[in-house]
This record gives sequence, C-alpha cells and structure tokens, in this order.
Amino acid sequence: MENKNNKIKIKKLPYVSVENPATIKVFTNQNGIIEVESVKNKPFALNRFIRLNKYEYIDKETGEIKKYKKTETRNQSPSELRKTFKNLKRTINSNFTGTDGEKHITLTFSTQSIEPKLVHIEFKRWWRTMKKLFPTLEYICILEPNDIEGNWHLHILVKSMNNESLDISQELLNKTWKHGFSKVTDIKNVDNIRYVFLC
Repeated sequence: MENKNNKIKIKKLPYVSVENPATIKVFTNQNGIIEVESVKNKPFALNRFIRLNKYEYIDKETGEIKKYKKTETRNQSPSELRKTFKNLKRTINSNFTGTDGEKHITLTFSTQSIEPKLVHIEFKRWWRTMKKLFPTLEYICILEPNDIEGNWHLHILVKSMNNESLDISQELLNKTWKHGFSKVTDIKNVDNIRYVFLC
C-alpha cells in the first residue's frame, strides 16, 4: 500500500496463507509503504545460538563458543545478498520521500584498474568536501563496476537532515569530483526512489 499526497494506492498481491506463523513482522515508513513478513518456523539461531560479538557465538545446547564462518565474497551467499538488498530497500523507503532536500548523485572513475580500497578513500575525501559545504548532509551509497568497461562508479542518495532545499549543482560536482564523470538529479515526483537509485 502506498500513500502519496493523501491518495492511497493499493497493490493487489497473490493470496498467501501461512498457517500458525512463528513470527510476523510489519514494516512501515514515511512513504506510506506497509510490508508484512511472516516466518512459519522460528529461526533456528533464535532457539539455539546466542551472538556474543561479531566474531563469536555460543551454542546453548553444548555450551561451546564458536567462531562465525565468513564467505570470501557476497556472491558465495545469495541469501545474504538478498538480505542486504531487502535492508537497503527498507532504509531508502524509510528515509527518502522525494523532497527538495534530496538528490541522486552518480560519481564514476575513468580509470579501469583502480582498487576498491582507493575508491573508498577518494569517496571519503569528496564527502568531507561536501560536508563542509552542506553540514547537515547525510547519504546512502552503493559502489558497483560498470557493465561494459568495468570502471567503478558510485550511486549516492543525499539528504539534508534539516529538510532544507539542496542546491547541489552539476557545476559544483564538476569542481569537487575530478576522477571521472559525475551527475546530479532531483528525485522529486518519483514513485519508486529505490528504483532510481539502484538502476
């Protein structure tokens, strides 16, 4: 269900019934989107394991303290990747509504062989400049390679936390980003901000 400008749109979904669900979660946000998630069985980890820290957990049945096994890349764990995208979608829907205080920025690197670590360093350097110019600015950022050349580029949603109109121009981006192509767009009057951000 979406609520925009006091108009309610209802999206009809296939009927699904879960008998005796163990857990039902309801997520709502300022965009008026309501998401219901049900789990038929209690998650195994809730019954048996207790997280101690980001490296270790305890097995309640045996009393053993064990270390988490980490996959080398997200590609090796599709379920973790799905969770990441679901959390990203909820974060975007909860924080961005398409006001004048929000923008979508794309930053690219013209060099193909640049290391992801260096991409992070250059982004943080650019972000410090932006924070000096716009102290109330916050962001959500995704890093991905270009499909054709393989050059890294960043998709960034920025928001003024005091809801003031943002005057981030293309001219300003051209002055502050020296590593390749840059683009800034408004996200006003967009029904699905996460689609604009992820595409």
